[in-house]
Amino acid sequence: MKVHATLQQWAERVTSGSVDDVLKLYHPESVLLSTLSNRIRLDVEGRRDYFDFFLAQRVFGDYTEYNEQALADGSTICAGKYTFTAREGNADTAFARFTYVIDSDGLIIHHHSSLLPE
Repeated sequence: MKVHATLQQWAERVTSGSVDDVLKLYHPESVLLSTLSNRIRLDVEGRRDYFDFFLAQRVFGDYTEYNEQALADGSTICAGKYTFTAREGNADTAFARFTYVIDSDGLIIHHHSSLLPE
């Protein structure tokens, strides 16, 4: 249940445009391998830099499918697909795949995302 809630909150917060609210979903020592950047983000400042850029695109994010697997330590691996659609200007849509590791408190400790191959 925590995984579903975390995913739902992430999509809502990305859509809201609040970087601070998005960052609250990440463990302080989490890793972010983001969709639109080649940099590995290992700290709060790096994640903030990415989400400042990403949320400025004014996107609507939505999960299209996902699967989760529980780990022995109480964390969960969740992998699937999501779409991002620009809310203003052109109506470009990006289709991406993701993998999250979410800890037992519902915080993201690892997030990898990439555009789907054509």
